[in-house]
Amino acid sequence: MGLPLACSSLTACCRVLEQCDGALAVISHEWEQESIDVFKTWFSEEKKEVYAIGPLLPSSLGVLEQGHRGAEDIKLFLDTMLGLEGENSVILVSLGSMYWPKNTEYLEEVVEVLIEKKFPFVRYLLSK
Repeated sequence: MGLPLACSSLTACCRVLEQCDGALAVISHEWEQESIDVFKTWFSEEKKEVYAIGPLLPSSLGVLEQGHRGAEDIKLFLDTMLGLEGENSVILVSLGSMYWPKNTEYLEEVVEVLIEKKFPFVRYLLSK
């Protein structure tokens, strides 16, 4: 993603925040207290409320097996690599859900090196 696109995205976000009546922030007090405090201070100057509602995770997370598409294959892969290679032996390659690099050569190089070195990895891609 180029700098102009990033700047225009941030500018658009700021406009939305300036025009809204309040905000629900999907961030955790545990991890982002300083950011939450700054956000609340900024909004309080405009008489707006901010509610930090924490990460939106299913209540069964960590208790029940999650049933997402491909989860069984990934779990089998991770369990296999844990047995063969030990802890901390797999890399997760995830570029998030919003931006994708214009020039994918760097990403392709990383993936090619991981394959060449036989280093286990999971590449996460969102389907459209």
